[in-house]
Amino acid sequence: MTKGKSVSTIILAAGTAERMGGGGKAFLKAGGQTYLARLVALFSQYSQQVIVALNAEDLHNLDADHTTLACLFIQGGATRQETIERAFQECRGSLILIHEVARPLVTAADITALVDCANSHSAVTLVSPIKSRDSLSYVLDGHVLAPVERENLVELKTPQAYHSSTLSEVFTRAKEESWLENSLVPLCRRANIIVKCIQGSEQNLKVTYPEDILRVERTLKIRDEGGRNG
Repeated sequence: MTKGKSVSTIILAAGTAERMGGGGKAFLKAGGQTYLARLVALFSQYSQQVIVALNAEDLHNLDADHTTLACLFIQGGATRQETIERAFQECRGSLILIHEVARPLVTAADITALVDCANSHSAVTLVSPIKSRDSLSYVLDGHVLAPVERENLVELKTPQAYHSSTLSEVFTRAKEESWLENSLVPLCRRANIIVKCIQGSEQNLKVTYPEDILRVERTLKIRDEGGRNG
């Protein structure tokens, strides 16, 4: 736990999973447990407060198994940025963890490392290096543009950690300047806030396409078998 900091966690689950044919990802299952239930239980070990943002349909159709979870449900906004801002307004912690429900297998070790790093940095994100054997380049309208340095590329992942004062500053600037981004990391960079990167586990898979559901199940099975054998 961070030194002298209370922690609130925001779980983003308000998407409609269009690339998977529609329907939210919160109620997909891994190991017989929904992604949402699994994540609420995990993050409750590191947080005094867990806030879950759902789309209107999922929020309306919550069943008894989920309404009893140790979290506060809110309705998400029209954009990811608006959803985070809505959830942030409910946060009581001085440190805010933000995680996507589409990553159900985040490890305890990743969360611990993230929280520890937040002791000395106001904004922290998990990343994974992009390993490319070939040259990379930007392309526009079917034409090759500037090359991309492949040695320094990473995938930005969640969870991410932000000091509450940092998020307040970022959202204030975003309103003043009419900034809109798909992630808090570029918003922070626009506000000249340095975001620390730490490498996370390869188990922290993101479910984007139908085949990813099977990848999650396989990874969870391997993890569970390793735990029993260990």
